[in-house]
Amino acid sequence: MDAWPEKRLSSMKRPLRPHHAHSMVVVTRGLAYLFAAFLFCVAGTAVMWCTSVFQDIVTGNMVISNSSNTWDWWKAPPVTPLLQVYIFNYTNGDSFGRENLRVQEVGPFTYRETTEKVDLKFYGNSTLSYREKKTYEFVRELSAADEDVKVFAPNIPFMTAVGQVRNEFYFNRLGMNTLLRTLGSKPMLHITVRDLLFGYEDSLFGLARVAGVNGDIPFHKFGLLVPKVGVSQHEVTVHTGADDMSRLGQIVNFNGATSQGVWRTDECDAIEGSDGSQFPPPKVSQDARLYVYNRDMCRRMPLVFEKFTEAQGLPAYRFHPPANVFSNPAVNAENACYCHHEDPEDCLPSGVFNASACQFGAPVLFSFPHFLHGDPDLLKNVKGLSPDVAKHDMYVDVHPTLGLTLGGESRLQVNVQVRLASNVMTQEMSHFKDKTVLPIAWFDLLVTDYPAELKNLLYHATFTVHILELLLMYGFLAGGIASAAVLCRRLFLRERGTLDLSSESPDSDSC
Repeated sequence: MDAWPEKRLSSMKRPLRPHHAHSMVVVTRGLAYLFAAFLFCVAGTAVMWCTSVFQDIVTGNMVISNSSNTWDWWKAPPVTPLLQVYIFNYTNGDSFGRENLRVQEVGPFTYRETTEKVDLKFYGNSTLSYREKKTYEFVRELSAADEDVKVFAPNIPFMTAVGQVRNEFYFNRLGMNTLLRTLGSKPMLHITVRDLLFGYEDSLFGLARVAGVNGDIPFHKFGLLVPKVGVSQHEVTVHTGADDMSRLGQIVNFNGATSQGVWRTDECDAIEGSDGSQFPPPKVSQDARLYVYNRDMCRRMPLVFEKFTEAQGLPAYRFHPPANVFSNPAVNAENACYCHHEDPEDCLPSGVFNASACQFGAPVLFSFPHFLHGDPDLLKNVKGLSPDVAKHDMYVDVHPTLGLTLGGESRLQVNVQVRLASNVMTQEMSHFKDKTVLPIAWFDLLVTDYPAELKNLLYHATFTVHILELLLMYGFLAGGIASAAVLCRRLFLRERGTLDLSSESPDSDSC
């Protein structure tokens, strides 16, 4: 009995045999592998659940670069929007002096718009400059009539000339009156739709261009779409997103200027905004306020979230301008900077925006079609208008993660304001009321279906990538839980000494 403890003690002190030592190494190495797997899963879970690294990789492919897969699509978009034009034909244009002006909407006249970016230049500060080249192809099957249809429309060069001398000395007004009569210029034109849109010879406009009265006018004909046809005179510089995705596609400067120098505050003079084709992915959200820079108005158009929708078979956020975007400063104080009068009563009525600063001094006003969201007084002097939110509101559908425009309708109306001048064409202008706003035409730019190849790419970027992201998120989480459970069990068994190191008992050789 006395020898038993000594025997047991000597047995415990004996060194492990090589087989047992190897088993201990295997167990220790297995625990290390489990621990490494656990750490890997924890790191993967943290990355997938707490950061946007996966999404950043996807949106990183949107960077504007001549080595990217999307370069050709950015340079020459495969999407060809349809431009639908609706003309206001003044049905009593040849005898309106005997009654109020009355218009009838004629259209649409549909054109397929093709855009290409040319004269591209890359700069070292992650910016790129270009000029736009646009062409318009008439689509007869989508149009209400041929382009040679004639309409009665307000004469913008005439209205511009009269309005510009209203505050001049008597002899200046008398000289303008003589000039207008000599040229046979009248307040209303009887003109074909094509000439109204794409240009016609006008003696008054020609004189103004040669004399440089309204600045350097680069066009030889006058027409509503003349400035948009061919290679643009304007150079646009945008951010490529290379070092800051929150500025992707944002206009940095326009013709080298970072501010327009037109309005009363720096905020309203700001240029930075999208061209409407894409928005910075990090800024697209339901709470976002997106901006589109509109050169025709010399201002940024704000866009706010309206609702969830679907476009091109993909989920989208619908944004649209606030209803008060063209409101008088008394209604929308943010618009005070766009009026050069201190008293809102002297500013334009709600619903129209003065764009003369961008239109060579012409009294051109922009609005929503049919003066939607405008002052009811705008409808009193011209009969035949009927604003309708469903037909005349503007919206854009944006991909929620990529920031691409998937659909939308950009709807704007061109108008001219009548300004009377004493002793200038008195008889011809006697039937107009001063400050009357005359609608000319409204434009609806529709984003059409994307090509199948682009749709397929966007589908995978939206759904396939999301499924892969979910698999990784929950895969790492499940792997972390499983490896933690196994690791804890192994450590528990080892602590209790019940973890088998071999197939035989440690005392099997000492029985």
